[in-house]
Amino acid sequence: MSLLSEARALANWLGEAERDLAILAEGNVSVGASGESFWLKASGSSLWSMTESDFVLMDTARTLSLLDAENLADDELKRLLH
Repeated sequence: MSLLSEARALANWLGEAERDLAILAEGNVSVGASGESFWLKASGSSLWSMTESDFVLMDTARTLSLLDAENLADDELKRLLH
């Protein structure tokens, strides 16, 4: 099983309502893909029902560079991430 599959399976388990471990089955999930990238759970997907297609591959350096930016509008943030 890949790290991405393991992260998805853990997210599904943690998001099960009867466990009462996540508010409204929401939360953040990420897993390293390589030294240069990581997988991140897309906003709006629920832990209990997410699939591997709900992960987005992110560039680590590009993402970290956003920490230096202040007061970015949504459109500007989208532009910088693409």
